[in-house]
Amino acid sequence: MIINITDPIFELEAIAISVSLAAVAYWFWSLAYHRVLRGQWKEITPRLRVQESISKLSKASKDIDNVIRDVLEEMEARQGALDELMKRHDALSKEERELTHKVEALKQTPIEVAEYFQEINSRNLQQAEKKRARRDFYFLLAGILLTAGTTIVLKILGFG
Repeated sequence: MIINITDPIFELEAIAISVSLAAVAYWFWSLAYHRVLRGQWKEITPRLRVQESISKLSKASKDIDNVIRDVLEEMEARQGALDELMKRHDALSKEERELTHKVEALKQTPIEVAEYFQEINSRNLQQAEKKRARRDFYFLLAGILLTAGTTIVLKILGFG
């Protein structure tokens, strides 16, 4: 059996084991600290031990709950990102299919037809250029005539 360390269940198990070992280590350290280092050799009753253990387990349980909540939030964020990637993949796949279809259609188009459309297009462009040139010439001529007429009228009226 291959263990996938990115599996969320594996992560939760590892967290639970780590927290449990930390609680046990803390308990032993606490016991050694109170009894040996501080010189308190008083008798710890079973009831006191149970109460201390319950409070420590309660704290450890809250810590595990916080870690699990954080892991779940991270999983939800990753799921959202995965959903977005899937949507984008679908859109790009659809676009690829459309472009492939267009390329296939262009491959099947005879060259004579393409040349005919190019000729029609170039004729239309030449006609449009002639119309634009004619229009520009008429505007120039109208501007010259308007300027000359305005100058003559202003000289007649004595303003020029």
